[in-house]
Amino acid sequence: MKKFLVGCIAVLMTLTLSSCNVAGFIYSIIGMLNTPAISLEYTLTQEDLTEFTQLVKDCEEAAMDGTNVLALNLAMSELLEKFDYIDAQSNVGYLEYCQNQVDPTALAHYKESEAIMSSARLQYMAMLKKLATESPIKDELFAGWSEEDMAMLLVDNELVSALQLENSEITRQFYALAEDEKWSASVSDLYVQFVENNQEMAAAYGYDNYYEFASEQIYGRSYTAAQRTQFRGYVASCVLPLYEDVYEEYSTSYDALTDAQKLEYEALYGSREYLDGYIDSFKGSINQKMSAMLTRKNASIFAKGENALKGAFVDYISYFEQPIAYFGPGYQDVLTVVHEMGHYVAFHHFDQSILPYDLAETHSQGSEWTFMAYMQSQEITPAVYEAFYLERALSGLITVLYSTIVDHFEELVYTAETPIKADGYKALMDSVCAQYKGVEESLAKTVQHTPFEYAQHVTIASPVYYLNYAPSELASMGFYVIAQQKGYASAQAAFTLLQEGVDPESDFLTAIKEAGLPSPLVKQTYVDLRTALLGE
Repeated sequence: MKKFLVGCIAVLMTLTLSSCNVAGFIYSIIGMLNTPAISLEYTLTQEDLTEFTQLVKDCEEAAMDGTNVLALNLAMSELLEKFDYIDAQSNVGYLEYCQNQVDPTALAHYKESEAIMSSARLQYMAMLKKLATESPIKDELFAGWSEEDMAMLLVDNELVSALQLENSEITRQFYALAEDEKWSASVSDLYVQFVENNQEMAAAYGYDNYYEFASEQIYGRSYTAAQRTQFRGYVASCVLPLYEDVYEEYSTSYDALTDAQKLEYEALYGSREYLDGYIDSFKGSINQKMSAMLTRKNASIFAKGENALKGAFVDYISYFEQPIAYFGPGYQDVLTVVHEMGHYVAFHHFDQSILPYDLAETHSQGSEWTFMAYMQSQEITPAVYEAFYLERALSGLITVLYSTIVDHFEELVYTAETPIKADGYKALMDSVCAQYKGVEESLAKTVQHTPFEYAQHVTIASPVYYLNYAPSELASMGFYVIAQQKGYASAQAAFTLLQEGVDPESDFLTAIKEAGLPSPLVKQTYVDLRTALLGE
C-alpha cells in the first residue's frame, strides 16, 4: 500500500493584517464574467511608488484642509486605485517567483514588488494615522471605525512592516534549505527568530502573544480555550481510533483490487471527465464560477518544472476583481483542483477581509467531499470507488490529526512563559503527542513525516494556520454524511447554501449550522461520521 502525503494543502501566501484590499469583493456572476482577464505581465517600477507617494500627499492635503469634499474623494479614489495596482503587481511578482524559484529575474521582481508594496502600505497607514489625529474632519472620516479599529491603526507600523519583511526573508531562506542531515536544526534556528518577530508584532498590536493575535486578527477564529481543549479531546478519543479503523478498511480494500482495477483507481485522480461532470452537476452561478476557474485567461496557473513552488492556493486580486489559482508540481490532481475550486467560488461571495479562514477551508474541503458524493453516483467499479473514498477519508483524518497536533504545539510555543530554544522544540512536540496516545506510531503507517518534522515544514510557511484545517475537515465530511443519509442532491444543496446563502459575516460555527453541517464540538458528529464511512 502506498504512503500518503498529508492531506493539508499548504496555503503559501503572505498573510498580513492590513492588506488594504479596498475594492468590493461581493459582486454578481454577471459582473465577474464581464471583468477583464488577469494580466500576469510584471510592469511595476519605482516610478509607481513615486506616483503613489504624491497621491498620498494630495489626499493628506485635501483631508487636512477639510473644506473640499469632492477633491478629497477624487484624490482618495486615485490613491486606492494605485494601491490596488501595486498590490496586484506584488501578486504578479510572487506568482512569477512561484513558477521558477531559481530564476534571478523572477526573484528580483518578487523582492522589488514586496519592497514597493511594503512602502506603499506604510505610507498609506501613516497618512491614516495622521488624519485620525490631526484632520479637522477626522470625526467624519472615521465615523464608522470602532475603538478597536482605531487602536490597531495607531500601532508602530514601521516596526510591524520591518518585522514582516524580516519574516518574509526567513521564509525564503526556509524554502531554500536542502533537506539533508542539517535540515531540522537549520529550521529550528530560523524558527526561533521567526517566533520572536511574531511575538514582537503581536505586542505592537496590544496582544499578549502571537497565537491570540493571529487567531483573532488574521484568521478570524472565535474558539475559546475551553472549546479548543474539548475539540482536542474528541480528536484523541474519536478521530484517532476512527483513523485506525479506516486505515484497516482502506488497506484491505486497496489490496483486494485487481491490476486492472488499480489502473482505474489511479486514473480517477487525473480524470477531466469526472471533474467536468461535477461542475456540470451544478446549475446557475456556481456552475459559472467553477467553469471560470478553468476557462478564463490566467484564472489558473498550472506550474511546470522542478523549480516551481510545490503547493496549491487561491488568492484574490482586487485590482482585477477576480481570484487566481496556483497549482504547483505534484498538486494538480483532480482532488486538489476541486479543493481550490471551493476557494475560488467562495471569493465571489465572501469579502476576503472578513472571511474566517476555518470557514474558507470548509469551502475547499467541502468541495472535495461533495465531489466524493458525486463520484458515488457515477459508473465506477464499486470496489474501485470504495478504495477511492476510503483513501480520501484516511487523508482527511490524517489532516485532522496533524493539524490539531501542530496547532497544539504552536499554542504552547507562543504562550510559553520563557521563549523556547531551538533544541527544545522536539521535546515540546513529544509532550504534545503524548496527549494523543499512540498517534506517532499510527501515523507512521501512512505518512512520510513525523508530527515534529511536519510541524517544521508548516509553522514557518503558515504560522498558527493549521487549526483552520481540522474542524473544517470534520464539518466538510458532513457533506458526505448528508449524501449517505439523503442523497447527492441534498449534499449539493447544502454546499451551494454554504457558498452562496450564508451571511458573509458569519463565523465558522454559525455558518456551518446555517448550512446544516455537523459541529466538530458535538460528539454525535463523530458517531454519524463513523456510520457514514464504515457503515457501523
